[in-house]
Amino acid sequence: MSTTTVQDVIDAGRLTSLTSSVLAEWAGKGSPKQREYLHEVFRAEHESGLE
Repeated sequence: MSTTTVQDVIDAGRLTSLTSSVLAEWAGKGSPKQREYLHEVFRAEHESGLE
């Protein structure tokens, strides 16, 4: 099981319209499971735009 870090969320979120400071704030507030979920949402959103 991999652990999604705050930086993972920030990196994935940079592909959205959110700023790094907003991403860092919200990713830092979440539990590891919540960060994992948010990370996957950002990745899925990015990948859907590539199709």
